[in-house]
Amino acid sequence: MFMDRCERIRRLVSVTLDEDLSEFETKLVRAHRRACASCDTFAREITAFTDALRHECSRRFARRPS
Repeated sequence: MFMDRCERIRRLVSVTLDEDLSEFETKLVRAHRRACASCDTFAREITAFTDALRHECSRRFARRPS
């Protein structure tokens, strides 16, 4: 059961990288992350990775000649 909850939260965290969650889902994720260090670490790491990737892609496309 615990892993099912973590899997659900991790899926929701992944969704937040591209779209907003409902208010309920946002509260659910926040509460779970406060209680679960593993999911909190996952959320921080995937967010940092995605931000870095987006930044690098933006930088590379900005330098391309027209």
